[in-house]
Amino acid sequence: MSGIPGLTVRPTGAVRRYVDARADPLQTARELKVDAILDGTLQVAGNRVRVNLNLLETSSGASLWTNAFDLAMSEIFGIE
Repeated sequence: MSGIPGLTVRPTGAVRRYVDARADPLQTARELKVDAILDGTLQVAGNRVRVNLNLLETSSGASLWTNAFDLAMSEIFGIE
């Protein structure tokens, strides 16, 4: 995503303290002073992986984009 013009992606170190699953994504976005935040879940069962993603607008909480990926573990890099 960092290749999108006009989009700033925070480095991993800047968001590492928010890894706790109990952190509210919108509160995290406000603390980071960002316009939007990418929230998601990862589920693994056997050799299957499901990734659910939701891009949330900080000011309203509205979903700007959402997608789910359900694939075999061997296809995980296809998400990129």
